[in-house]
Amino acid sequence: MATGQILLSILVVAALLYGVSVVFHSIRDSFVAAGDLLRSLDEKLERVEKDLKRVKEVVEDLELPEDARKQRVKTRAFEAAREMPLPFLRNLPAGTILRLISRSRDDPPESAAIDEIEYRHERVEEGESSKISRRIHGFSRRAASDEWIPHHFFASDAQASSSSGSDHLRRRVSRP
Repeated sequence: MATGQILLSILVVAALLYGVSVVFHSIRDSFVAAGDLLRSLDEKLERVEKDLKRVKEVVEDLELPEDARKQRVKTRAFEAAREMPLPFLRNLPAGTILRLISRSRDDPPESAAIDEIEYRHERVEEGESSKISRRIHGFSRRAASDEWIPHHFFASDAQASSSSGSDHLRRRVSRP
């Protein structure tokens, strides 16, 4: 009979441990679900913050004179554009067309001359270069109706510059 009571006690303890385990797993699952919800809310909050920032920029732009507004839009486009390091250009197939945007290095960023062209890549000149950059060859045009004309610029491992070195070149990710 004593062994029966011991077995019964062991079964009761095992049942209690199982119950406690189920409760702890349930609590853990609740924390995991809460963590997922928190991450989702963080992502939504970041999107709302970005949207509010864009709205703020639009409102601020409306208060500016038209010339200043256009300059600010161009500046934002340049800042959103991606660098064109030498490794990127070396891997670019000939004939690839990119939208390039340039900003003068001589003026302050908020008033610098910003220009855009369409560029058709030809090649990276590996033989003729300085220690830090290579000459990049291709063709450019301002509008789709224009003829392609020869165009070259320089690129280093970090960024690209106009042939004169006075402009910083980047590639636009999408059309304006």
